[in-house]
Amino acid sequence: MQETSPIMGYIMYLEKEYPFLFEEGILRLFPPTRQEWRERRGSLFKDFEKFKTLHQKQEWIGHSLLKGRTQDGFCIVFCVSNSSSNDNGFESFSVDYYFKYNGDFLDEETIYGFSVTGREVDYFYNPRRAFAMDSMCDESGNSRTGVYARQTKSDTAGSYWYKNTEITVSFHAIPTIHFRSETPLSARSRMIFSFSRPQNLEFLIDVYEHCLRFFYYVCYRVNVKLVALNVYGMREGQISCEGVVAFYGKEHTEEPDLEKAREIITYDDLEGKMVELFPPLAQNQIYLEHLCSSVAARSSWGINRIILMFVAFEREFRNLYDDTVTRSEAYVEVREEVLKYLKNRKEQYTGKKKKYVGEIERTLSKTENKYADRMEKAMRDCEEILRPFLKYYYRDYQSDMIGDICDRMNQLRNDSAHGNIDLRIDPVHISDFAILESLVYAMRLKAIGVETRKIQVCLQTLKGNRRICTE
Repeated sequence: MQETSPIMGYIMYLEKEYPFLFEEGILRLFPPTRQEWRERRGSLFKDFEKFKTLHQKQEWIGHSLLKGRTQDGFCIVFCVSNSSSNDNGFESFSVDYYFKYNGDFLDEETIYGFSVTGREVDYFYNPRRAFAMDSMCDESGNSRTGVYARQTKSDTAGSYWYKNTEITVSFHAIPTIHFRSETPLSARSRMIFSFSRPQNLEFLIDVYEHCLRFFYYVCYRVNVKLVALNVYGMREGQISCEGVVAFYGKEHTEEPDLEKAREIITYDDLEGKMVELFPPLAQNQIYLEHLCSSVAARSSWGINRIILMFVAFEREFRNLYDDTVTRSEAYVEVREEVLKYLKNRKEQYTGKKKKYVGEIERTLSKTENKYADRMEKAMRDCEEILRPFLKYYYRDYQSDMIGDICDRMNQLRNDSAHGNIDLRIDPVHISDFAILESLVYAMRLKAIGVETRKIQVCLQTLKGNRRICTE
């Protein structure tokens, strides 16, 4: 089933059937009678009061599911914003997504999986594996080389569990022959999510979000372009494509350099470990707010990106390492003496003085280690992975330089977090950021079991810099 637009039909709204037109992300409803039109026209002031009440209560505008039938007989569900537009009785809604399906073999509660295609799916799992080359020589010694499409089997990447359901992820390269075309052969890749038991539409949307986060991560940017989902139902005991989900409303920066956009972590780079990324992505453990809007944005370091990069490291460190960074005996001894002194003084005070001492005591008790200590612990652990990049960014690199890198990042992190108006970024900080950026990925990829050489290839690809020698 293909995504189509415009779509017309009838939909249930306020317990009545309304004719609708869906086009370019907007669902327009037409009152079925003149009487209904008058009533909806009279509700314009009530709708405004409802929105005003939500604003005063500081509540989020919710979403609703509107269900109906299309002009070609399919069932359809629209997920719309509850903030509708009322144009003299003719209402319209912004649509987040719609689910169009064959009601004979699929419904919102018995979904067996889905597949997705798109630009980044092809970049990740190269569809050229659907082709084979053949060279032949005839009796006269003339050679002939041909390319032909072949039947390929799906590659199963693995599975993960979500809400007591096992989700199997696989890929399939699909060749297409074009007759009377300048390009007679083409191919695309399909990413398939299969559920161990039937699930509902909400579950499907959650898993699609996992898929999106995965591509954000392997691309190091958020302008990912995926095509509408094909949704699987059951026909005559066989799983088959019986529906489509199309998404609207999310606008991303267009990617002007499609050649550079190919520079992403690939299926082969992850060595069968890719599915290990899905559980932490599903649980929102992997921080993604620092990712770039496009390939071009990777070379720009603004203060927002700097702060978010510091946050990304701290999140990954907490997820992957224990927080017991060893401090010097002298530091521990002095810290304990000060805490003991503060505790005794707090017992001698009352009122606000006691409160202030307690605040100082709590603040000091949380300073078990600083950002530089955590960063150094992670860098020492990943030094072998980072060595080619450290040698590229720092002339005459030596292992003892790690401490200096971490101290500079610690100082800059504190200055930026506390709004220091004298914040100064020197050229060496750009190299430090590049290493921190690589470290965040190295930590996670090492944790899921990708070998050192492959991680280095992943980091080199994401940086788009082939001059870094990883051999």
